[in-house]
Formats: sequence, C-alpha cells, structure tokens
Amino acid sequence: MPLRLVDPPTVRSYAEPYVWPAPGELIASPLESWAADWKAADPGRCTHSTR
Repeated sequence: MPLRLVDPPTVRSYAEPYVWPAPGELIASPLESWAADWKAADPGRCTHSTR
C-alpha cells in the first residue's frame, strides 16, 4: 500500500482517509455517504447522471 508523509514523524497509508465498504455492502445497503451516487449510477453510461 502506498504511504504518504503527513508531517516529518507521521506516515500514513493512502487508504486511511477513505471509508471502504465490506464485500456485498453496496448491493445490500450502500453507505449513507455513497447512497446518492449509487442511486444515480447507470451501468450503461460512463458519465454523471442527474436523475
């Protein structure tokens, strides 16, 4: 995992600031912060939809 230097004594993983869903979680119950994006997602398009 790539690391980033936060300040001279502190090194953190780039994965730390992100919330990672558990396997199957997006289908069963998406994270609240992802719900609007998940609802707007369209597998037939690669652009943002405002539906």
